[in-house]
Amino acid sequence: DGLDVHLDGLRIDTKRTWKMVNDGTWSRTLIEFVDPAKELKVEVLRLDVDPDGKKFRTSVRVITPLKLFGRVNQFARGVQLISVSAKADAVVSMRVDCEVDIKLIPVAFPPDVEFRPKVTDASIDLLDFRVHEISQIHGEAAERIGDGIRQVLERKLEEHRDKIVLKMNQSISKQQEKLRISAAKWFASSFQSKPTVKKSDSNPSTP
Repeated sequence: DGLDVHLDGLRIDTKRTWKMVNDGTWSRTLIEFVDPAKELKVEVLRLDVDPDGKKFRTSVRVITPLKLFGRVNQFARGVQLISVSAKADAVVSMRVDCEVDIKLIPVAFPPDVEFRPKVTDASIDLLDFRVHEISQIHGEAAERIGDGIRQVLERKLEEHRDKIVLKMNQSISKQQEKLRISAAKWFASSFQSKPTVKKSDSNPSTP
């Protein structure tokens, strides 16, 4: 960042000065779900129950749209030479195979029922990808930026493919207590007597 010059009598003392600056190529990618409460779709592909009723196997497919934003900045010693951003939409599908054991927990009568799911396989696929907005650039360069965003998404999906089964099972184990149903409470709430409604008198008294 230049020189710091000091004069000591007839002697000139120089010292190089430094500062932190942006340099090189910087990139940022943001991947977000699109209103999953409304847009996320779950489809049951298979549901097989064992003859003894103690286990069932199921396969489900989850489809969700994503929105992506990418930005590339090129700096040279703190001077920004170019800044390009792009927006894209994608649709991702995830298939999950699961086994669920059904256990009776004899802590009361009737016994509680506990579901113990275990994810056995999962896969993620990119169904659709479209770049719909690129700033300040067109043609081949725009296509390269769009391809770069897609490569980031595919790389992230590939990273999750290797870990998704483990992460799902870890998440399930943390929520296991929520998968127990109290049969006694369920029966009590299901067979509660309905409140009776008395007919009003013909000449009701004034409150």
